Amino acid sequence: MRIRPATPQDLPRINWIYAQARDFMVRAGNPTQWAGGYPQPSMLDADIARGNLYVCVTDPADPCRFGQGEPAGEIPFPAAAEAGERIDAVFYFAVEEDATYQRIDGGAWLNQLPYGVVHRIAVAPGTHGLGTLCIRWALDRARSQGAAGGLRIDTHADNAPMRGLLANKLGFTACGTIYTYDGSPRIAFQHL
Repeated sequence: MRIRPATPQDLPRINWIYAQARDFMVRAGNPTQWAGGYPQPSMLDADIARGNLYVCVTDPADPCRFGQGEPAGEIPFPAAAEAGERIDAVFYFAVEEDATYQRIDGGAWLNQLPYGVVHRIAVAPGTHGLGTLCIRWALDRARSQGAAGGLRIDTHADNAPMRGLLANKLGFTACGTIYTYDGSPRIAFQHL
């Protein structure tokens, strides 16, 4: 398994993973976080062009693969740019100032040093541990790029699986509330 920058050829599988994630959120009581087909194709195209969209790929023949099989109706393998790999997770990562993180209500960031951000993380159904792997990779990458502010990420209040992963498993600190570009609130987390 490895993490690499996404390519335009990866988009069919990426879009399928996001569609599955939206369906999962609805079933888990979080119908509004990624409503309306978010993330939009133009956003993904721009993320790829800037080199900020990443995929976690696995070898389907690897007996140590995290997944336990594929659900019916999957985009057939291979749906990735490189033969012999399958995309099982996707996320945005960059070391940058995020405009939506300038204002935080009900708390404060742990520090004001440069930081990395993760957005739009999603994993394929039937996989286990990949969200953890991707976020840990992003935290390590942020540190290696000199981001002394560690990693920042936000999620919807109704996204209990992500809140649990960040706070309970990965040791992120809930710092307050930020607001997305459309004005909707998100719980903001940071890990140094």
